[in-house]
Amino acid sequence: MTARAVAKRELALAAASARDVLTYDELVEGVLDPIRRGTACSGVSLYRYNDQGIVKCLSGTLVEATPHYAAELFLVDPIQGALLRRQHMRHAVVPRLFPEIDWALFQRGAAYNEFYRLHGVEDLLGVNLSDEPYGSPGTSGVLLTRSQREPQFDAELVNQVDRLRPALLSAARRIERVARSRRREAALEATVERLAQRPTVIVDRMGHVLFMSRDAELLLKSAEAKANFAELAARALFEPSEETSFLLEERQGSLRVEAHALRSPGLQPLAIATIQPPQGETPVQRWRLTRTETQVLGLLAEGLSNREIAGQLFVSLDTVKTHVSRVLAKSGTRSRAQLLVLLRDERLR
Repeated sequence: MTARAVAKRELALAAASARDVLTYDELVEGVLDPIRRGTACSGVSLYRYNDQGIVKCLSGTLVEATPHYAAELFLVDPIQGALLRRQHMRHAVVPRLFPEIDWALFQRGAAYNEFYRLHGVEDLLGVNLSDEPYGSPGTSGVLLTRSQREPQFDAELVNQVDRLRPALLSAARRIERVARSRRREAALEATVERLAQRPTVIVDRMGHVLFMSRDAELLLKSAEAKANFAELAARALFEPSEETSFLLEERQGSLRVEAHALRSPGLQPLAIATIQPPQGETPVQRWRLTRTETQVLGLLAEGLSNREIAGQLFVSLDTVKTHVSRVLAKSGTRSRAQLLVLLRDERLR
């Protein structure tokens, strides 16, 4: 197989693989490696500008050197200056061909001698993977490099890589969308986990319940109470403040509710509401524990093991395990540790 045929095959593989990637790691393995082989380059690097606008090499031959470059050489590099002035680059570029860069002068400068030359970079071909100006926070790109022993990038190779840019750009957009979604999901999960020590309900702006913790269900017994609660909680999304509170009259007394509006670009707003149980009602009363379950709860709070509880109550170990499981279920907790944290919070109120 000729070198041209190999290049055509590898670049076609890269374009096909770009349609399925969801992470930068997948982009490196399935797309950048074939590009490097297809273009016969000694180096390939994937970079990204973080939320502070600082460049970071995510993968490739320049990973270890990039921190030093970003901290000391970035601002004095004529290549970066030219790229930042051009801003929108919707085609693959070879900085060596920029008319504003004196390449001989560049090779006498610090960026070349302390970074490029040390890492075998004599020629570069860059592809910006964003429609945003080059260097904007969150933008990424691919850098292909060749050493002194390799030929310089020619017009034909630049055109081949340029034809790949739409597929790479689409992949980068998808990766950023997935990453943002995962970050939002992680933040929401962390919020719910933190609030789960109290009766918690999450509703959308239409008053639809998306999540209701076990202890919240125990407080809002009737369907009517749940519907009234959801409607009131949703009102938090129409208030000017991010937080609001209200009283919900229930048969067992007034429930104080605190609702927090969670708004994120591209997602529907949500209201996260936590319920303050009626004053004076103990966890045992609220969870409707039996006499034996109440005894088990007290011994759990003292830090006794299941075997020690069995000895105290003169029952089998299996019986204790059953009671502990019921206490956890009724309290809306998933573990002994979470139950103890909930009991501690109850005492602090």
